[in-house]
Amino acid sequence: MEGRLVHRAELREKKSLLNNLLSVTESVAMLERLLRLHEPTLTVDPSRSEEFSGLVQDRIGSEFSRLQYLMSLSNRHPVIKSLEPRIRSIEKVMESNLEKMFVASVIDGGDPDKLSKCLRTYASISKQQIAEELFSKKVVLPYMEEVFTIQNFTANDQDISMLYAEVLCFIPSHCHLLLCAINDIHHVRSSQQGYDFLVNAVFPEVVRVVETRLSTIFAPGNPELFYKNYKKTTDFISQFEEFCSSKESIQRLRSHVSYLSFINKWSFPVYYQIRFQEIAGQLESVLSSACEPAVQDDGRPCFKLKSFAVTWQCVRRCWEDGVFINPLIHRFWKLSVQLLTRLAVWLEADEVAILTVLECAAAISDCCLINDLLNDLYRRIIEDKIPQNITGRGLFFDGLAESAARLLSAIPCLKRSIVQTVTKQCYQNLEPTHTIPRLYRRTNKEVPSKPSAYVVTILKPLQSLLSEEVLLGDDHRTDICTEVLTIISERYLGIISDVLLSVKRTEDSLKKLKQRGRRSQDAVGTANAGDISDDDKIRLQLSLDVEAFVAQVDLLPLQQLSVTRSISLQQLLEVAANAKEIAMNTAGCDIIKN
Repeated sequence: MEGRLVHRAELREKKSLLNNLLSVTESVAMLERLLRLHEPTLTVDPSRSEEFSGLVQDRIGSEFSRLQYLMSLSNRHPVIKSLEPRIRSIEKVMESNLEKMFVASVIDGGDPDKLSKCLRTYASISKQQIAEELFSKKVVLPYMEEVFTIQNFTANDQDISMLYAEVLCFIPSHCHLLLCAINDIHHVRSSQQGYDFLVNAVFPEVVRVVETRLSTIFAPGNPELFYKNYKKTTDFISQFEEFCSSKESIQRLRSHVSYLSFINKWSFPVYYQIRFQEIAGQLESVLSSACEPAVQDDGRPCFKLKSFAVTWQCVRRCWEDGVFINPLIHRFWKLSVQLLTRLAVWLEADEVAILTVLECAAAISDCCLINDLLNDLYRRIIEDKIPQNITGRGLFFDGLAESAARLLSAIPCLKRSIVQTVTKQCYQNLEPTHTIPRLYRRTNKEVPSKPSAYVVTILKPLQSLLSEEVLLGDDHRTDICTEVLTIISERYLGIISDVLLSVKRTEDSLKKLKQRGRRSQDAVGTANAGDISDDDKIRLQLSLDVEAFVAQVDLLPLQQLSVTRSISLQQLLEVAANAKEIAMNTAGCDIIKN
């Protein structure tokens, strides 16, 4: 039973194969009759060719499509092989007649119906590529070779956009009938889609003539000209894509070998190296020279130091139109980070040690300013230039923010440098305090009634810094001023304490001498200035000086300091008050008041 079933299955297969072979033979014969292959005059008689194309074109296409299907079922049977010469002859005649019909319809202005039938036939026999190649060879190539010439390029001042404009005009003027016919057959029968004349016929020819005849536009030796040519080329491609019928067509364009070849022709690495040398070299030349103030310009941010101003200009230039191009977005982003890092390294190096107080203050202000400007630059410019489909878009901002943070981290070091320099200058103005005892011992000098002259100079360096209000913000000014005053107050307290201790020791020694009967006429306290001793005069003078110093502190333009005084300042006031009290108790209030 199983053997019979197998035998019947074999018979069915043989019968099916036989029917397929008969159908192939009949189809070949049918095509030969429709094409009239036995009538040689057909291929040269225009009237008969017109009759062929008008009456039986659709039938020939469908019959040949059926023949291709039947042949695929016969698995290269010997009968099929014997029919191959006849089939090739059929294909040759079909292509020849379709070519004549296509050229007559497209070039000679034939009717749209005939063109639609021709395109449907090409699609039905899966020969769309032949139609596209034919259009490219007969229509596109002659037009592009006439447009893209050195003469036209030179006549338009080497403006490639003028030639691209001719291509954009070519599409509606020479491709309109063809595109309308394609839309018609797509609406009638979606399975016959497959044409894309703009992608497969027009664009490749544009690329070929540009690459062969105008290859100079790809040369990066002149970066400005390179950028201009590339920008106008990308604008042309964007406008060209607007003519594409669908998103799928645009994707086919961007993945086409001619498109990729066109993009790869641009020497982006060389262009970037030229820009890198321009931008980085400009900053390096500034950082390697002496620190200079920035040149103020009403149209630019108000940086105080030239190093910061140039750094910002260089970072900004990386993203400006005329320099930035999208294929190099990662490199220009990296260059921006490198520029900011280079400035931070300059600040972290020995440069801070040789900066003046005002230059350090200016650097603090510029660090804050460049941080604010970077945030604004990213939101307004950089973020819009980052492609939406790129992965890790947030890393662009994170990298810039990290570089800005490194600049901000230099502010404490700059503050320390300011504090050290200002306190050192103030220290020098405290030195006259040590000379006060010499002014009153054995000099018979009058009782002091006003502070010493040196007091008004103690805080001169700090006052000079605070007078430059545009350099530092309130927070930084308060921090620096607080730290300087704390250090100076502690130093002043130490000096006052040492002087008072010395006065007390001298006074105690003299008292012991008096008790032993060794009183001398020249001893301190026996001067002709009344009952007040030289030691009390010294105490009074120190008290007046401290009070004047505190008054100077209260006059500083910092509200927080006038309300809250440091511990060392409070201690200084207490020491001065104690010295004044001792003097008053010893000599009497009336004498001091007089």
